[in-house]
Amino acid sequence: MSKITFILRPENKKGEHPISIKHTHEGSPFVKATGVAVQLKYFNQTTGKISNKLPMAPEWNACIAQVYEDIETAARNILGRGGEPDTHSMAIEYTEITTLRLEAGQKKNQQPLQVTQAITHVIAES
Repeated sequence: MSKITFILRPENKKGEHPISIKHTHEGSPFVKATGVAVQLKYFNQTTGKISNKLPMAPEWNACIAQVYEDIETAARNILGRGGEPDTHSMAIEYTEITTLRLEAGQKKNQQPLQVTQAITHVIAES
């Protein structure tokens, strides 16, 4: 049985924790970084969502959701072909999925969703 969890990496120099997503199937882990890092207090590890108190939350949540969806799709595709979603097969399938999406985006002249820089500020609650 497969399980997907959110992993907070050790704090970086900015005081933020990079977020990764881990898929485990029968003890075989597959981990992908989301490219998003936030302070611990702004991330819900159960839901995998960043607090709306941060102005970049919608974009960052979209990045996290995309990696999660790609991992889920990779596992589903492998199982659908009768395979086991172990680390090696997940790496191959994940790469295939992301490559196809990037190529499709290039054909449409779209840039992939990527947050290159953001400044973290807390929005005051009203």
